[in-house]
Amino acid sequence: MKVSPPPPISSPSPRPSGLLVVRVDVARADEEELNRWYEEEHLPERLAVPGIRAATRYRSVEVPGRYLALYETDDPGLPLSEAYMRRAPTAWGIRVMARWTGMDRSVWERI
Repeated sequence: MKVSPPPPISSPSPRPSGLLVVRVDVARADEEELNRWYEEEHLPERLAVPGIRAATRYRSVEVPGRYLALYETDDPGLPLSEAYMRRAPTAWGIRVMARWTGMDRSVWERI
């Protein structure tokens, strides 16, 4: 009886090479709307952009109202591209972003 070798294991897709990091501060009173906007509109919209692989959010355990979003990208240049930057925010997004009391955005590449 001849035994067949196991099927080849497909190699995983290449790891993302870029990371967009966004830190946002909001007043406690605005946290619920910020989180609703992120979950219902912003994250689904961003994850539909070709080249964005994943998004993960965190809440600070030290600073009330501080949130961090990490977006893994295929190319570190994606979040800096003209096409990405000119994406128009929705009315809801404009309203939410106007309530931010602090924001920092940076782009990183894997080494």
